[in-house]
Amino acid sequence: MNVNNITDNASLNQIQDSSTNLQTDNKAGKTFEQHLTGSITYKDLFNKASATYNVDVSLLEAVAMTESDFNPNCVSSAGAMGIMQIMPKTAEYLGISNAFDPVENVFGGAKYLRELLDKYNNNTDLALAAYNGGMGNVKKYNGVPPFCERYVQKVHNYLNQHVHAPDTVISTSSAEKYYSAKPEFNSNNGIHKVYSDGPYMTALDQYQLLKSMLNDSDEYARAISLIDIRANYKPEENDKDREA
Repeated sequence: MNVNNITDNASLNQIQDSSTNLQTDNKAGKTFEQHLTGSITYKDLFNKASATYNVDVSLLEAVAMTESDFNPNCVSSAGAMGIMQIMPKTAEYLGISNAFDPVENVFGGAKYLRELLDKYNNNTDLALAAYNGGMGNVKKYNGVPPFCERYVQKVHNYLNQHVHAPDTVISTSSAEKYYSAKPEFNSNNGIHKVYSDGPYMTALDQYQLLKSMLNDSDEYARAISLIDIRANYKPEENDKDREA
């Protein structure tokens, strides 16, 4: 894909806004990595997890609201941790090293939900019951266990209420994991990621995509010119970022 294919004004405006924010952070003495970390919101996180694991973002948000009310420090009486209330053994299975880090937790919860949806042929109720009560109980009751019915209904209630993740900046040490995730892109909409509520792409996501598209120095130069990153960051930082 050529960067010149980015033609819609919304995407270009988002990139320009990001360029301004980059310049502000650079003047404040922040490194590029610090800027990235300080630019991830809960809304961005849930959208990225949704695209990465192909789970409806509304479902992820409804589960998070049911489990913890989007509280990254939540701990249940059973020992479930974080926003998506991941149990210790499940966290180990998912490769989560810090269940209280929002990026690791939400990515892990999205990955687990995707596995459950695949297992139950995209039957949302069975996947939710297994997420809440375990796959063994779903098998035992040959469906949603009675003690999971309230949980499943609560998630559906939040789905109907269209709850959304807060648009506030998260605290994470896993920005690299967030930005290295490979979301799916809709080929019919250029570089747009497509979620349940339509095209959505943050400026920083676009920047990461641009970087991944650059196959030669000429293309790199055109991308740098497009997003005005060279004017906002010191040459040595740009060069280091290009090599990463």
